[in-house]
Amino acid sequence: MWCSWGRWGLRGLRGVTPSRAAVGALHYDIRSSYIPFDTIVNERRSQAKKSLLVQVNSEKSFPELHSYCSQFGTVLGVHHYTTSNSHHFMLVEFSTEENVSNLLASTTFIQDSDVIPVQSKFLWFRPQNNELRSNIRNIINFSETNDVNKLHVKNACVIPAENLILRNLLQANSISEQIQMLYDMTCLKDLGTRLRYVTARQVESALNGLFPNATVCPFGSSVNGFGKMGCDLDLVVKFTSEDLANNLRSRLVFHTKKSTLTGRTQQQRYMEIISDMIQFFLPGCSHVRKILQARIPIIKFNQDYAGLDCDLSISSTSGLYMSELLYLYGNIDSRVRPLVFTIRKWAKHVALTNASPGKWITNFPLTLMVLFFLQNATDGAILPSFNYLRKHAGESDMRLTDDRVNCSFLRDIKDMKFISQNDSDLKELLHQFFEFYCSFDFSTQALSINEGRAIKKPDYAALYIINPLQINLNVSKNVSYEECERMKIEFRNAAWYLESVSETGNEKESWGLGVLLKEKSSSLKNKFVDYHRIVQVKDLFMNEKKELNDGDKFEKDIHKNKVNNNQIHDDVIEQIDSEISLKTVQNVNIDTEQSQFLSSENVQTRGRKVKRR
Repeated sequence: MWCSWGRWGLRGLRGVTPSRAAVGALHYDIRSSYIPFDTIVNERRSQAKKSLLVQVNSEKSFPELHSYCSQFGTVLGVHHYTTSNSHHFMLVEFSTEENVSNLLASTTFIQDSDVIPVQSKFLWFRPQNNELRSNIRNIINFSETNDVNKLHVKNACVIPAENLILRNLLQANSISEQIQMLYDMTCLKDLGTRLRYVTARQVESALNGLFPNATVCPFGSSVNGFGKMGCDLDLVVKFTSEDLANNLRSRLVFHTKKSTLTGRTQQQRYMEIISDMIQFFLPGCSHVRKILQARIPIIKFNQDYAGLDCDLSISSTSGLYMSELLYLYGNIDSRVRPLVFTIRKWAKHVALTNASPGKWITNFPLTLMVLFFLQNATDGAILPSFNYLRKHAGESDMRLTDDRVNCSFLRDIKDMKFISQNDSDLKELLHQFFEFYCSFDFSTQALSINEGRAIKKPDYAALYIINPLQINLNVSKNVSYEECERMKIEFRNAAWYLESVSETGNEKESWGLGVLLKEKSSSLKNKFVDYHRIVQVKDLFMNEKKELNDGDKFEKDIHKNKVNNNQIHDDVIEQIDSEISLKTVQNVNIDTEQSQFLSSENVQTRGRKVKRR
């Protein structure tokens, strides 16, 4: 039954769909239950400090483990899960950090000269000694009679299979209910969040020996409310604490060493040292990879005991504040997160998104596209603009990163005066989303959730989505013209399907989201779209008299909207080189065709040398 995955279960959804009148009164507003982001983070960090991760034989080890741990303090809860290699673990939460310290003080190391004796909160529960067996059995018999000492969660990290998701969607009463069910089945659960903070705490504890004020904070989908089960863990290291500002008047100052390296070189050297520490000393951390030449250097590693793929950086904390902004938007209206989850799921299904980096759109800009649509929804705005949140920020909301990025905006939205009058249900919003972007002018317009409206594109990127915290950055700069065109085709196909589909179905045949997520995109059969049918060459080159060969058509169609008054910018030439090197047809001589292309258009290069491959 799918209710084992969701928060409410199918019974909790059936028959409780609010009427249109009731929805109009509620406005799907959930701000009354809003908990500020900083409060949530502090609570999760506190849980991690009071928690241990213990490898056990199976879930049947719970009574013995609970009884043993109870000797050192009050156990608040035990959560069970298995990893991909079928190893069993239990996360044990105590009432205080002192309880954890007492337990660790009595914990031993395996007697093997080949191991490195590193103390951490990652343990394993070995079989009990014979002399203690009878005493522990008596304690177990007592604890089993106490309902408080029951296993909280059993095997909680299992991701539901695709066929199970589709099968459960058939049991819904409407497409709107399917969208809500999809979110409940796939969203990140409590144990998944706990494991992410425990992993962050492991790296933080290792750094605290040299950097007592250092903190390692999860950000991204793990904390912004849009994370799904099994999502990667993004971590950022902050070496200084905000609490240090309270000690500026102290007469005693720490001796330190001055860095002799430049900013980027210094960051790369630090990352190398941290990666070695993770690889050689932290239990459970494996497959450590250093990607130091990227724009933002990161360390990738796996935490096998928590079943997580991790990315660690020591860059600006603007990513953490971006997570807070998305968390805030997701808590304004109950329709935001289910809609984002469904569109992300659909985009992955039709291969608009991909786990590997490339020329396609990623989940972050796709989420911003959903938020932008909800600011411009057909029946009225559901979300306010980011400028509205900045305008109403108080003194306590002011934030500034180390690299001077202004991250100030309203943090507590309970008393926000913005009220949405839009009572569209999830199915209507999903359909309107696809229709909205079918007619959106990507060639001249940029998406800005800051303004809450489209603005003129500042450059020739295929897709321009403004970073709300750093407005000079385009978060979709990597998206190619080919992918942008394919994205519009998929939007059109999805809108057409939702117009024709029945609102209800039966439990035997796929309907609603079941079909939308089951049928593969037609464009996937032929990865490269037939571009000469999408745009006419004469619309790009008014003076073209010579019939172009297929290679020239391919080049011009990829770079539509980038030719203006027969002058081509250097960036366009570089884009031509990079795109042709990836996708041009075999046996085409690129040097010759680029020469013909430039000659036919009489482009004035003004002394600039064009790279030829």
